[in-house]
Amino acid sequence: MHDSYVRELNHILFFFVFLTLPFLSCAFWYQSACAQPMLPAGTQVQNVYQGGSGLPVGKIQSVWGDVVIVHAGAEEAYRVKTGLPLYRRDTIITNRNAGLSCRLRDGSTFKLAADSKLKISLSAHDTQRRSSIASLYLIAGKAYFQIAKLSHQFH
Repeated sequence: MHDSYVRELNHILFFFVFLTLPFLSCAFWYQSACAQPMLPAGTQVQNVYQGGSGLPVGKIQSVWGDVVIVHAGAEEAYRVKTGLPLYRRDTIITNRNAGLSCRLRDGSTFKLAADSKLKISLSAHDTQRRSSIASLYLIAGKAYFQIAKLSHQFH
């Protein structure tokens, strides 16, 4: 009786492992296939920040941890710190246990959590016309956005 019970338990265990293993390997494959490198291959990280092209569209308010910016068309990334300017088409990348808070020229703010990647596609603010437009693309991770209210009424 004891031998048949052990044999039946071994069969159940075998079928459990046999059925579970493909699901675990698929989950591992899916996670590996979906994981994108945050920095493009071959990108060198520089410690001395160089500004991007055009006029700044915002400023970094605070940084914690390892955060880098890649300017449009650049082959290098720059470590960032509080007070540095942001430019149109910049890509901001936060690593593990990192994040930052930024303010755009119109007063809108955004915060990036750890393991996030955001591209500033467009940001334009016209003080005289009291108009503003921004297009931010969250590629990966989490972000919090606070949009500034314009000082005039729309009719």
